[in-house]
Amino acid sequence: PLARANALSHLARFPGDPRLFAALQRALADEQPLVRAVAALRMAPGAADKAAAVASLTMALGDAVTTVRVGAAVALVGMGVKELPGPDGERFEQAKQIYRARAEFNSDDAEQQMGAGRFYLLTGDPVRALTALEGSLRIDPEAPVRYLLAAAYVQQGQVAKAREVLLTIPAGDADYAKAQRLLKAIEAQGGVPR
Repeated sequence: PLARANALSHLARFPGDPRLFAALQRALADEQPLVRAVAALRMAPGAADKAAAVASLTMALGDAVTTVRVGAAVALVGMGVKELPGPDGERFEQAKQIYRARAEFNSDDAEQQMGAGRFYLLTGDPVRALTALEGSLRIDPEAPVRYLLAAAYVQQGQVAKAREVLLTIPAGDADYAKAQRLLKAIEAQGGVPR
């Protein structure tokens, strides 16, 4: 199972390959929980496969193994799913709550806090996002969270703080282009001028 899960992680590096989605979807039904969990976490479908991915991940919210359920919830959040109807929605909320508890438990891990900050940002919880992302920076001042931190400030309506953070992102940073776009968007909406 470890080798198969590792292979799935490696395959996820090739998002343009049309076979990837089918492989991940099949892996969501694997007999081994580790393989199912990795498949859920690596699920990042193209537009044509999004509905099928949401359906598969929604089914995975009912998995007997907590790690698989949480992986499915994280993937759904990453795809922009905010809520689900009925019993699926209840399972979705329970899995998200488990993820939140894990994030609190791992509050001394910069990478875990960065992931939690992204999760909270995507679920529309900028207060928790700010706490997690600021915590990540306290633990590791070099953690690549500044763009996410700025986005959380924007969600909070703290545009001046967002701008301050965005201006600290150097040109060589992987998030530099996104930071520049966010700065322009802030300025276009009447935010603090450059």
